Amino acid sequence: MLDQIWTAILDFTSKLVIPDWGALIGLIPIVGDLITTAISLWLVREARALGAPWHITARMLANVAVDGVVGMVPVAGDAFDVMFRANVRNVRMLKRWMDKQPRL
Repeated sequence: MLDQIWTAILDFTSKLVIPDWGALIGLIPIVGDLITTAISLWLVREARALGAPWHITARMLANVAVDGVVGMVPVAGDAFDVMFRANVRNVRMLKRWMDKQPRL
């Protein structure tokens, strides 16, 4: 039951296109980037709690790191945030892994 709810949430969030709340929050200098990175790390923690293997969570952490570091650059970092969309990438990666798992 919980697996089905979580899958539905991931499916819904992976299809969100407008507005990109992460990019909007990231417009706030430094604090916005810290907030979006914290939210992204929460998603990685949830993936780990769901039992995602280390290679999935490592790729997710790499996406968060790239997004967080490049996002700190004024103006160019904000443009990168809009295009890179680390959370969308991570949710899709997690969803693909979850789809391969046997259903109970």
